Amino acid sequence: MDFPQKILAIRLSSIGDIVLTTPLYRIIKKVSPETELHVITKREFGGLLDQNPHIDQLFLFDSKNGSAEIKKWKAKFKNVQYDFIADLHNNIRSLILSADYPPAKISRLKKYKWERFLLVKFKKNTYRFIRPVALRYIDVFRHWELIDDRAGTELLWPDEVKIKMDKMFQNLDQFTAIAPGAYHETKRWPLDRFCNLANQLYEHNQKQVVFFGGPGESVYTDKMQKLLKIPYINLMGKLRLIESAYLLSKASLLISNDTGLMHMAGSVKTPVVAIFGSTVKELGFFPYQNKNRVLEVPDLKCRPCSHIGRNKCPKNHFACMKDISIEMVFQASKQLLEETTHK
Repeated sequence: MDFPQKILAIRLSSIGDIVLTTPLYRIIKKVSPETELHVITKREFGGLLDQNPHIDQLFLFDSKNGSAEIKKWKAKFKNVQYDFIADLHNNIRSLILSADYPPAKISRLKKYKWERFLLVKFKKNTYRFIRPVALRYIDVFRHWELIDDRAGTELLWPDEVKIKMDKMFQNLDQFTAIAPGAYHETKRWPLDRFCNLANQLYEHNQKQVVFFGGPGESVYTDKMQKLLKIPYINLMGKLRLIESAYLLSKASLLISNDTGLMHMAGSVKTPVVAIFGSTVKELGFFPYQNKNRVLEVPDLKCRPCSHIGRNKCPKNHFACMKDISIEMVFQASKQLLEETTHK
């Protein structure tokens, strides 16, 4: 089968998922440089892809416009006539956006829903193998048997981002980055432990500590001021996504929960210590193709309790996070820093 010459890829959200699509776009262009690749994603995540050299046209979906936005893009895509639709989201919106194309022209992301259901609800692991999400996106092109180039994810930024960040943070280099937030509570290692860990790491290596996160994490500021006994920079809620990516590229290490920032760090080849609570490797979101240490409580019978996280531990003990000690994360961070003194 000839490789399609005009492709639409649909992935509307969120940060980590969008970052994990980038190996696919690179591989498409390696296999068929002449293919015209269009991608649609939510407007708030456009900065992650607008400098990607493998994307010929990036469409920004404004979810604030509701159903009118879906109708607009559906009509546009109907008139373009793509050779192939790569539905990398496989949700109601992506189904509607691609509804005017015959099934033969569409391939959708496999979500392993049955395996996921059995694992989360009954703790019965029926996964025959662990397939990272980045590879699941490549699998959407199963008719052409695309092969991962093992070059990992990638994020690029315009020159003005580099100039702006270098001007704002002239002396910031080879620092320790910490991302203590996550959307769901069961994916958050306790903030006081992150702060005590930061104190301990600074005592150990005297490297600047910088906190990263989205606008929602700025509520941590007051508590951090009380717990941190060291010089630090709090950038939570203060940077655009691509600005965070650039600064993360200058970090020696990121310590993070299971979040989009973890995947952003991987895309700029910054080593990651990742703390996983309610989610597990089978779900596909462990760090991909970069140096990392993953800390988890592997033999906990109630884990995973969700495939995306919960707002509260259903067992009320939160052992998946509380059983990961500060010393465990400190030792993992210390070892990874020693292994990667120069990126």
